[in-house]
Amino acid sequence: VESVNRLKDIRDVLPHYLIKQSINDTNNKEGITYAALNNAYKTFTAQSEIQSAIDQGRGQSLAITHWDEFAFYKMNWLSFPAATATTDTAAAQLKATGVPVCNIITTTAGRLDEKRGKYAFKIRSQCLQFTEHLYDLKDHDELEDLLIKNSENQMIYIEFGYKQLGKDDKWFNKV
Repeated sequence: VESVNRLKDIRDVLPHYLIKQSINDTNNKEGITYAALNNAYKTFTAQSEIQSAIDQGRGQSLAITHWDEFAFYKMNWLSFPAATATTDTAAAQLKATGVPVCNIITTTAGRLDEKRGKYAFKIRSQCLQFTEHLYDLKDHDELEDLLIKNSENQMIYIEFGYKQLGKDDKWFNKV
């Protein structure tokens, strides 16, 4: 719900002439769509049952997935591989049309004594560590080569401090 509300807040401050809303757009707490550009932002919640966790995301052609608080996502070790497999299937078709494709994971540190935290840490450990030298790469092909050679999952790990995310010391000391 928070992610959907953040997107709505962003949309609502854009100039009205940039948004061509129609009666075909959905606008609820589970997601929003924008029919003019054939875009949808759908939310899924973590599943407690094994089969439901495995089935999550199946049947979707997802160009981009965003897993928020992944280290706390119930049965992430079942849902993530299943859902991202559908992204991988759609990726070739989408890339050919120029649509960006990626899987995004955001999270605070999880507990390594819990299976979901351990799984999140495993994915993080298999990533290429972000450095500003990535900006110096010639093109996307060079980035892909670097990822293949230096990561086990072709993902990049980026770590942010609370100040980089716009928070102050007062906020940090509260949490």
